[in-house]
Amino acid sequence: MNRYLFILVFALSLSIAAHSEAQTPSASPQTSASAAAPDRALGEVTAVDTSARQLTLNTSAGKQVLVKLDSKAIFRRVPPGEKTLEKAVEISLMEIGPGDRVLARGTADEKQEVLLARLVVVMSKAEIREKRERDRAEWLQRGIAGVVTAIDPASKEITLRSQSAQSIVIKAAEGVRFRRYAPDSVKFADARASTFDELKVGDQVRALGDKSADGTHYTAEEMMSGTFQTIGGTIVTGATAGELTVKNLKNNQVLRVAVAKDSIVRRLTPELVQLLEQRAAGKQASGDLQNMIESLPPIAVTDLRPGEAILISTTVGANSSRVTAAIIAAGLDEFFKRQQKTGVQRELNLGLGLPAGVNP
Repeated sequence: MNRYLFILVFALSLSIAAHSEAQTPSASPQTSASAAAPDRALGEVTAVDTSARQLTLNTSAGKQVLVKLDSKAIFRRVPPGEKTLEKAVEISLMEIGPGDRVLARGTADEKQEVLLARLVVVMSKAEIREKRERDRAEWLQRGIAGVVTAIDPASKEITLRSQSAQSIVIKAAEGVRFRRYAPDSVKFADARASTFDELKVGDQVRALGDKSADGTHYTAEEMMSGTFQTIGGTIVTGATAGELTVKNLKNNQVLRVAVAKDSIVRRLTPELVQLLEQRAAGKQASGDLQNMIESLPPIAVTDLRPGEAILISTTVGANSSRVTAAIIAAGLDEFFKRQQKTGVQRELNLGLGLPAGVNP
């Protein structure tokens, strides 16, 4: 959800500053937008006190900020995704509620913990949810996912092995928006702006765009990438303070696995286990495995028990002994028993990790 407000911050920086200064007599004509930029608070509303004229915000960094509202404060609501104030509508403090996203501009105290706001730009919780669902539906309908097998810097093309084992050439047309998951994080909010040059063979990619008639080429409008690994293991100790310890079946080393708020924890059905076996064997199998797993009912990490076999998808970070799980898939005891009987140690690069519908 942060994505739209971050876009708004940068795209509206000049217009917000100009609007705020024009409406605030005490503002100096020489005050620049860049100088005013630190004096803002951006986050989700956790509390509203209309009588005291103040809001409490929780920033993406988890910091609580108290926003006190100037007597002449201006309130505007904009639809998610808008980059200008053209479609902004005037609202009152009474129309702001918990869960709304707010960009407040004004004057902060020395510790940046209290802000006296002159301008408050709001994106409503309901509109953000509707936009997120529309975006997710578009990614599922027009998106493609897979593992990068080749890169051509000259033509700005990558070859992707899709989840159906099909090889597809993706053209990164001019104007493509690249984003990349940060090491040691599975949060979309932590994803950063990226470039074509950062893509690597072995990366997992989800692209939004249009496929050619024969299905062999794809023209991308937006690309999300990340370096993920899939680890098979057995649980040594259950969840304590949001963390499991797991014995890696490949090297028998003990791994600490952090389970974050955004981690997906699911128990696979027998049908999905069968599909997973086909993928692990390199056989072509129809369907988006990632989406199928995400569509299963969530389970609590405390439902996972010592001795249980699981698959973990995680970003590749600096600390190889501790990872944060993007996906934890349980219900795989028989799968690993059958894998061990074959005596073949295969890399489990299953294209898991990036969300099926990229969360805004």
